[in-house]
Amino acid sequence: MKKENILMWFGSIIAVITVFVPFAIIYFTKAPYTVDSFGKLGTIGDFFGGTTVGLLSLASISFVTAAIIMQKEELRLQRAELKATTAEYKITNATMRKQQFDSTFFNMINLHHNILKEITYQEGTGRDAIALLFKRVNEEYKSGVLNSYELELKELILVSSKTTVVNDFLLKSFIFNKKQDYIHEIRKKAENGRIRDFDFISKQYVIKNVETKINDIKNDIDGRWLEIKEKEKKDFDSLQENKSFLNKILREANFEELMKASVQNDFIQTYTQDTLLSPLNYLKIKAYETVYNENENSIGHYYRNLYRIIKLIQDEKFVEDVVNNEIEKKKYRGILRAQLSSFELMMLFYNVVYSQKGEKFRSYLMNTNFFDDHLVQSDFIWANDKEELKVINAIQ
Repeated sequence: MKKENILMWFGSIIAVITVFVPFAIIYFTKAPYTVDSFGKLGTIGDFFGGTTVGLLSLASISFVTAAIIMQKEELRLQRAELKATTAEYKITNATMRKQQFDSTFFNMINLHHNILKEITYQEGTGRDAIALLFKRVNEEYKSGVLNSYELELKELILVSSKTTVVNDFLLKSFIFNKKQDYIHEIRKKAENGRIRDFDFISKQYVIKNVETKINDIKNDIDGRWLEIKEKEKKDFDSLQENKSFLNKILREANFEELMKASVQNDFIQTYTQDTLLSPLNYLKIKAYETVYNENENSIGHYYRNLYRIIKLIQDEKFVEDVVNNEIEKKKYRGILRAQLSSFELMMLFYNVVYSQKGEKFRSYLMNTNFFDDHLVQSDFIWANDKEELKVINAIQ
């Protein structure tokens, strides 16, 4: 039985007893009571009055306590109902927000496809245009950017205090160019892939395969070339104090060709390190931003829309729980990624890593593993792109 019911019964019993006690006394004493005799009952009345008032007060307290308990229970039920209503409201509100988010998200996905169709570059449109732009970044790096860096390196050589290293570079560059001239001359003289050549072992002229002859020259084992090489070295030594001669050698030096020929020198090693093994970041930025700036009218809108889609996802709070919230975000990022071709993903990667305009975009993709293993790493333009990918993909 509930507490309030017990108190109600207790109070009722006390009240009934209190009311019937005087009558019970009159009944059981069998005393005759007249009008005159009632006047003599003052003392007895005072006694019963004091006694019954206390009992009635006790009954009243029981009733009040029972009423308070019932009100407390009613308030508890009201709070529970309010809590349930609030929870239902939150669920309804969350459902409406989710529907609104989905509508916005998929509308932006459709907009992305429409924007992509409008992109044109050279003979390509849409995804083909993106692939051609990626190729253009590679070309810009290998031509414009490397040529510019080569000039910077030559300026450093001019002011370098490493005289021995500088002279070694100039000599090797000079000899390399003479070797290339000699190879070019051999190819011009060749007929049907063969050439008449003097054999220093048999001391007579023989017919040689032109490629065999050229390989011997490249490996410094061709007799005629070794004679030419010694003569050119002497010429270099005799003109070593001639600044115009040395400046001409420096201008004609081709670091890319020297690197491919495995010519050993500190400056060539610097060039190899800075452009091939671990390309300098500012060179990569220069290559990408040159192409981006040339074609911003075509691709600027494309990247801004992608940025807004990612921002929409990352700024949304789907659920209160952090882990489940991230799971929801990952699902939508995956839907977006599925819309992008391999070259679109690659160009997006370069946009957020090697572009100042992509810095905010990068901040939204950091630690999300957005690219995961979906980039074709064999297509990377630069060797250290893999390191940049690890940084942006890292999950804290």
